[in-house]
Amino acid sequence: MLAREDAAEALQLSRNRQTRGVADGFASANALARDHTSLLDELALHRDQLEAMVAQRTRQLERSNASLAEQQGLLRTVADSVPGLVGYWGADLRCRFANQRYADYHGCTPESMLGKTVRDIVGEVGWGFISPFIVEGLRSARPQNYEREQTLPNGHRRWIDVHLVPHLEAGRVIGFFVLINDITAQRQAAQAVRDAGWESPSDEEKLRTGVMIGSGIGGLPLIENTHAELVARGPR
Repeated sequence: MLAREDAAEALQLSRNRQTRGVADGFASANALARDHTSLLDELALHRDQLEAMVAQRTRQLERSNASLAEQQGLLRTVADSVPGLVGYWGADLRCRFANQRYADYHGCTPESMLGKTVRDIVGEVGWGFISPFIVEGLRSARPQNYEREQTLPNGHRRWIDVHLVPHLEAGRVIGFFVLINDITAQRQAAQAVRDAGWESPSDEEKLRTGVMIGSGIGGLPLIENTHAELVARGPR
């Protein structure tokens, strides 16, 4: 009897231990599940915060890009409105910017000029003339100015007045601005005066001559109208 009772007691103790083991297992599983849920919640919170930060930064970048595009558009409008040829070249002598007049003058578009070298644009003859000024400007970091006659892609010959202005950063030349004015009319007028053999002895004579020429040019329409009226009606 005692042996059977001892066996039964041992069996019961074993079952109790198994039951406690199962219970402890469930408790551990529940704890892990709670920890896992808490971790997922924390990750979701961090994800939401990160998405909010990304969305905010995206909006800031979009506003910044819009502002930059507006500034670039304004710069383009101003440059294209300048009554002259405006460009910018890097120290590597490649075009970084050209206004519409500059591009039209060389038979290009502003976009097609970007990345091209000075030599690409002006050709070998032009490069041979202007390269000393560019080299000196880059070397000395001082503005350069020159006049030259140029043959355009359409065959027309023009006289231009060119200003090269170095762009400095921390004392180093990183590029140069170009401003070009067409002075063909002035050159032709000066040549006409020389061809006429007219010489003025003083500034006062030059001023009087200019006034007389200007008055005559301004009166031509009146002279023409008066002549037409005389022919149509006869003398009064």
